[in-house]
Amino acid sequence: KMKRILGNRVLIEQIMTKKESNLILTAKQKEDTENFEIERKVIMVGLGVNKEEIEVGDIPVFGKYAVEDSIKIVSKTDDVLVAHLVMNVDNIVGIDNLEIK
Repeated sequence: KMKRILGNRVLIEQIMTKKESNLILTAKQKEDTENFEIERKVIMVGLGVNKEEIEVGDIPVFGKYAVEDSIKIVSKTDDVLVAHLVMNVDNIVGIDNLEIK
């Protein structure tokens, strides 16, 4: 486990769980993120992050390219992919803490 995040970075846990599906993919088709439920959560913030804007437990909103610019630590099973992303706080465009009912 990471001890701390430096500067204006955050550590985000992203859990992708495979959706139940009756679709049969051919060998040439790739599975994409639409086949997964994605949960994200901020689990650590650096000392340079404004704690009034982003705090541990927040659900961050960011674009596809923010993930490509981040440092990733990934573990994977057949149905679940867990990624820990170290990301610059400037790549986060919003916080979505609404619970879906």
